Amino acid sequence: MECDYGVKDEYQAIESRRGWQPLFTEIREKSANFSIAESKKIANRDLNRYRDVNPFDHSRIVLRRGNCSYINASLVKVQAVERTYILTQGPLAATVSHFWAMVWEQNCKIIVMLNNTIEKNQIKCHTYWPVGTLPSHMLTFDDVHLTVELIEEDHKQNYILRTLRLVDLDNEEVRLVRQYHYTTWPDFGVPATPSDFIKYLQDIRNTGGLGPGTAEEPIGPAVVHCSAGIGRSGTFCIVDTALLQLERGERVNVKELLLEMRRYRMGLIQTAEQLRFSYLSIIEGAEAMNIDLRRWVPPHLPGSTSCSDSDSDSEDDSDNPEEVEEEDDVVSSETINFNQGCNAQREAEEIIGNQEINSTNDSEELPPPIPPRAESLMRPDYDRPLPVLPSKRPREELEVNTASETEEDPTESDSVVEETATSECERKRRKQAETTIPRTAESDNGGVRQRREERKEKSKKTQQIINNIKEKQKEQERKSERHGKVIAGSKWVGISLGIFVLVYAGFRYFHG
Repeated sequence: MECDYGVKDEYQAIESRRGWQPLFTEIREKSANFSIAESKKIANRDLNRYRDVNPFDHSRIVLRRGNCSYINASLVKVQAVERTYILTQGPLAATVSHFWAMVWEQNCKIIVMLNNTIEKNQIKCHTYWPVGTLPSHMLTFDDVHLTVELIEEDHKQNYILRTLRLVDLDNEEVRLVRQYHYTTWPDFGVPATPSDFIKYLQDIRNTGGLGPGTAEEPIGPAVVHCSAGIGRSGTFCIVDTALLQLERGERVNVKELLLEMRRYRMGLIQTAEQLRFSYLSIIEGAEAMNIDLRRWVPPHLPGSTSCSDSDSDSEDDSDNPEEVEEEDDVVSSETINFNQGCNAQREAEEIIGNQEINSTNDSEELPPPIPPRAESLMRPDYDRPLPVLPSKRPREELEVNTASETEEDPTESDSVVEETATSECERKRRKQAETTIPRTAESDNGGVRQRREERKEKSKKTQQIINNIKEKQKEQERKSERHGKVIAGSKWVGISLGIFVLVYAGFRYFHG
């Protein structure tokens, strides 16, 4: 029989413990790294849109047409379902001819475009297709001997379908290629709802253009690209592959599937939000295709290796449609409120991003239920009372008071003495608190006042010293000023005397 634990349980278990960021971090740390020497060559550096997104040497597409054999594109193979994709970056202005040469050489029938040419006021992809159907709009690439012509453009709700005609200038062979341009997927984000994306994916799959075709008419892999060819492109491929496995009755492990695909191209799925959206899309797609979600048995959840449910349990599950409807309501509510929950989920992931992943590989218990969430993760659900300060009475006073109180009535019994001592002790404790504590506070205040007076006295002395120094400086300045005036007066006297002598000598000389 089939186990009840499936994709919904997987999703709800991760959602309940807010484990998307830890799961994404684990996948990123376990991803394999291979040689990227070809992309780092000087001749190929300018052919990469981003410096840190490069194809592995063992899986890169090698071009045969033209003078350049390099393109930032990877052939991703999923052996379990015999599905292949070509994941590539959004073409640059200098690599448009390389892009169409790859489409021709690989016999691609479908182009999946998941980004817009301009996002956040930045160019994310060059317009590599003709912008109109007129003959003047046709693109000709002499270096690869190809022409591209737009035949038809159909605007759907969330995407644009373009039918393009490719012609080989050498032998005049003609091929038709369809481009599915999804227009509502933000960069580093996710679509508004999984249902729109699943409708888009179903339209592509219905054409049969994802391959592999037939022996008489083989079809090449679909070209999937966004801006870098890893985030949105990886999400598309993981959802399509998982749904294909479920259709074939195979078990799905998203983490291992993503790690396998990352062996062909680095960085597939760029954020934890995209990983969460992948799970929701698989759930939505499986329900839209009437796939039994209980085929999904992740290895780290109960029932991954065996199923111990009894036959009566399976009969109860099949005969109780209310439970099935209730499960459907849970998932539908999740998908409807997906966009609203993204912000809260992102805040939670930032708060717990550095926590370790809860290991449940060997657990045989049920996944934890979803706990109720407060309105804010940073605000408690109750007001905490302020703590009461303890009494500061010395221990010796209490011991002395207790001893004196028990010696007042030695003729009474022990119980009477204890009760009397207790009441008397309480009374004297209050009296002691009224007398001792104020006295202690007064003595303390007296000490504080004494220290305060000492500080004031020191401040006065220091200020007096400073004032004396200032007075000496002023006196010195006055002396210097008087000395300068004396010197200046002496100079004027000397000058005047010299002038008088000269005048007198001249007068005597002329009047002899």
